[in-house]
This record gives sequence, C-alpha cells and structure tokens, in this order.
Amino acid sequence: MNFLYCILFVFFNIFGFSENYFCDKEFFLDIDNLWSFFEGKNIFEEEEEKMLSRKELDLKFCWNINHMYSSLEKWYLDLERLKKDDYYLNINRYKNKLKKSENYLFKTLKGYFKSIRSLEKLFTYAHLFLDEDLGNDEAKKAYNIIMDHISDFDEKTSWIKPEILQIDKKRFVKYVKSPLLKKYKFYLLKLLRMKPYTLSFKEEKLLASVLKTFKTPYKVFSSFNDADIIFGKIQDKEGNFYELTHGKYINFLRSRDRKLRKSAFETLHRKFLDFENTLCELIQGHIRNNVFLCKIKGFKSCLEASLYPHKIDVAVYNNLIKEVKSNISVLHKFVKMKKKLLKLKKIYPFDLYAPIIEYSKKRINIDEAKKKVMQSVSFLGDEYKKVLKDGLNSGWVDFYETKRKRSGAYSSGCYDSMPYILMNFHGGINDLLTLAHEAGHSMHSYFSNKKQSYHNSSYPIFLAEIASTFNEQLMFDFLIRKAKIKEEKIFILNSKIDALHATFFRQTLFAEFELKIHQMVEKGIPLTPSVLKELYKSLYKEYYGEELVLDENISIEWARIPHFYYNFYVYQYATGISAAIFMFNLAKNNNKYCEKYLKFLQSGGSDYPLEILRRANVDLKDPVIIKELIKYFDQQINELLAIIKK
Repeated sequence: MNFLYCILFVFFNIFGFSENYFCDKEFFLDIDNLWSFFEGKNIFEEEEEKMLSRKELDLKFCWNINHMYSSLEKWYLDLERLKKDDYYLNINRYKNKLKKSENYLFKTLKGYFKSIRSLEKLFTYAHLFLDEDLGNDEAKKAYNIIMDHISDFDEKTSWIKPEILQIDKKRFVKYVKSPLLKKYKFYLLKLLRMKPYTLSFKEEKLLASVLKTFKTPYKVFSSFNDADIIFGKIQDKEGNFYELTHGKYINFLRSRDRKLRKSAFETLHRKFLDFENTLCELIQGHIRNNVFLCKIKGFKSCLEASLYPHKIDVAVYNNLIKEVKSNISVLHKFVKMKKKLLKLKKIYPFDLYAPIIEYSKKRINIDEAKKKVMQSVSFLGDEYKKVLKDGLNSGWVDFYETKRKRSGAYSSGCYDSMPYILMNFHGGINDLLTLAHEAGHSMHSYFSNKKQSYHNSSYPIFLAEIASTFNEQLMFDFLIRKAKIKEEKIFILNSKIDALHATFFRQTLFAEFELKIHQMVEKGIPLTPSVLKELYKSLYKEYYGEELVLDENISIEWARIPHFYYNFYVYQYATGISAAIFMFNLAKNNNKYCEKYLKFLQSGGSDYPLEILRRANVDLKDPVIIKELIKYFDQQINELLAIIKK
C-alpha cells in the first residue's frame, strides 16, 4: 500500500469509519499496477519529455482545491476556528453520563461527527496540497499539523464507544428506537454488533495507545521498500542499460524485449532474497500483532476479526478461494495461450504480462479522453452524464505530471469537497482507462455524499472497487465496439484479459497465501524464510500449472508485496471485480437494471456491504458470482483466439 493510502487507512481506523478515499492498485509501486498497458512504443520515451512545473500549466488541467479553501491562510483560519469550537473543546462534557439520557448521547454523537467532519475537510486539503508538490515545505507542515490533531482527537474520544456499549441492552434498544437518535441508528447498531468484542474503557484506552507501535512492521517494511532498497541497472537485448525501480518494473515486464523482462524480474527478486530473514521477521511480527488482537478481543480467528465489523461472512472469503481452485484450469489455459502467442518454448512468470502484439495507437489529448469517457457511460442516464461532464470540466481532475507531484492515480475527497482525481496523463490507452476507473470512484463518492447523511456516506473498501471496475468495463466495451482494425481489437482484448488475470486470479492467490500464514501463526507454527518460500512457490505452481517454469525468484515474491501488511485486504479486489462484472452484464442485458446500479452508488455506507449488494441483485455469499467471473474470463480468451484466427 502506498504512503497516502496508509495515512488514510489510519485516519479512518482512528475514527472507526469506513474508508472514503481510494488509492487504487495502480498507485502501488508493484506488479499490481494493472492499468498501464504497453502500447508498442518505447516505454521509456516519457523520460525524455519536458516535464512542466505547476506554474506553467493551464488551470483547466488542475484540480480546484481552492473550492475548499481559497488559500493556505484560510485553511489555518479554519483550523483555529475548529480549535475554538465548543463541541471540539468539550467533547468529554458528557463522559460517564451517556446511560443517563438519550439527549446526552445525541449531543455527544452530534459533536463527535461534527468535529470529525471538520478534521476530514482540513485533512483532505492538506494531503491534496502536498501531493501537488511533495517537496513543498508549507504543505508538509500543514499535513503534519493536521495529522497531530487527528491523533490527539483519537485519544480524547477513545472513551465514547466503550461507554456506549456499557449501556444496558434494554436502554440501548430504547435509544436505537428513539426519534432523537434516528439518524444515528445504523451507527449504533454497528456498535452493538461489536459489543461482544469490545473491552472495558480502560482496556480500550490502553489498547489505543499501544496500537501505534503495532504499525512498526509495516513502517519498517515501507521505509525499506520505498527508500532503502536499490536494485541497480538492468540490460536489454541491444546492450542498453536502465535503472530498475519499483515504478519502472511493471513497464519492463510489459516490454517485447524478453531479455529486459528477465533481467528486471531476476534483479528485483534477487535483491529481496538478500534480505529474506529480515523481511520474514517483519511479516511474522505483523501477523503476531493480528493474532494478539484477535485473542484479546475474543475472535475465533484473524480472518473473522477482519471481516466481522462489516458483517462479511468468512464464507465469502473461503468460497472465493474454493471456486477459483475448482476452476483453475481456466488460468492454466491463459498461461498456455500466452506461451503459444508469444511463441515461447518455455514460459516464465516474467512472460505473463508481455504484450502478444505490437500495436501503436496515436496518442489522445485530454479533451478526447474526456469525450470517450462520457461516451462510454452514456447509458447510465442524464444525471450521471451531466454530473460527470461538469466534474471533468470544473476542477475534479489534476491531469498532468509535474515536477515533484505524487505519482500514480487515485480518487480522493471528503463530504465537503469535490471528489478529486489525481493522475499523470501522457495520452495513452492506459490514461484513458485510468480516467474511466477513477471517475467510477468519484461518481460513487458523489452520489453517496449527495444521498446519505455524513455519518452514513462513507462506503467500505469492500464496495470501493466495484464502481471503478464497472466503469472500466464500460470503457473496454466502448473501445472494442469502436475498434476499426483487427490489431486494435486484439490489443484491447489482450489488455482486458491481463487486467482480469491480475485483479482476480493473482489477488486470490495472495488471499490464500495470507490466510495460510495467519493460520500457521495462530497454531503456533513459526514462520521462516524457507517455510514462506516453499508455501508461496507451491501456491504459484497450483494456480498457474505445470506449464509455467518456476525458480527461487518467484518463491521470494511474497517479501515485496505490501498488501500482506493490510490485514486481509487483497481478497476485496477479487470480490469487487466479480461483483462489477456481474453488474456490468446485468446492465448490458437490461436497461432497467441501471436504476438499481445507481441506487447502489447512492447507498454509501448506510447498510452492511453484503446487504447493499444484495439489493443490487448481487449475492457474494453465492458462489455463482465467482463462477460467472471465471466464465467471463474464459469467454474473453475464446473471443481473443477467435479474432486472431480470422
């Protein structure tokens, strides 16, 4: 997980909220950068382009964070206003009184959410301002200041949830039914659900202070992975040398030059092999922290502890793995197809992302990209189109790469801001897909914020990737329909298949590995480098089949994946894309389904995620959703092969 999302993840864990910002997998400096497709050009030519400074850009290509605050001075004034706010200053005034009166609980929750909302707006401005220029000292200062205030607020309010849960059941039920507390009903019901796993006030307060140290394994890994590790140079078949970095790695793997792919893959993984003992201890320390929290809270397993707050049945997780493994021959078919189309005698992991065709397409400009995105979402209705069109033209998006701007792409924002999009536009199909993807996130946020109250607007990560992937499928469908030549259709379908492979099958492999290493630690089995390498390699062999040649390099891949520090996060990519494809097919075959899809976008976090999906005709407890995704993947492979044969 990238640095920005880690901070956001911490922010919402502090407040017990679901995440409302989304840094997508393409923002991870990792193989899972799925949306940057090689286009047959020199993949390093962007380095030769003149990078503009922010001051040189036309404002129409920049996001408008001044919509929140017209200047940093205004931001500081709002921070001072918050520090003097009566609710913020006296958040503890009803401490030890919540069980005496529903009015005390109402005023406490009102002040609590009012303060969080203000902090969220201040935080959003600070992190967007910093991402414009990571070397801006003023932005760094503002960012650190607001993070300190967030941490301080967490400590001041750590008593609220435990005290609410100390209210006897009869009175609690009365509070939930109270007209005064009606708008907080779902929030209270979620707390009540957690009552069996909530400790006493003193214990929760102590735990809150200790949890900061539990982040140490990830922080150490992040520092090592993002700053300390240096891979050196690699060589292509022409004898040219290139500096290998996390950011460039995925582009090297998508090169037509096999020597370059192999050099990148082996150089990167051998470096991680040099530090296998340290990296093993870090991941083991992280899992031991999870096991400790699981035990003191009273959960049966770390998996249950992770899924229970959002009322996600462990069957959802287990069914995903079960169905993928039951139909794993489809992934084996993918590997064989790649081997055949790339004309290889042996296929290795570094070949899986190589393009099967050299296809160069004229670059598009931003206006063309926006037009295509609008055309792709046309059947979602007039309101959707109007809102998105206005947003793309009025400051939602920060398009161009500039000096010291944060890399990658994401959708971010808060209840009192636009749903902002950061990207680094170069004019390729990858940028078109990224814009469609992030626009899906932003429209999800827009409708959630519009239709839901503040405390019910934030949707969980479990739902987050659905809207973005849905829009991406709309774009793929649009591009294939508009493709005029055979080579273009092959290129687009190949890109789509590669994305499905990496988002669904690869993330499921990750999910099974993560589950198994947690189960080992839960049973008291120590993790060693050899144990982890053997397990990971055996899973890779099972998932990808005998056709794929494996060596020691793939066995250490677990050591470089930041996802394994996020506590059962990756499976949500696989379930998310499964739900998105299922909804996409429903909408494609039934125009009336679009109404249900839009209601899904409007639901925010007003109910548990499985219930929200069920109302959209998606039951992720039913294995058929996963089966349909696998079937869809197989259909795309067959369609690609049919076009090639023509």
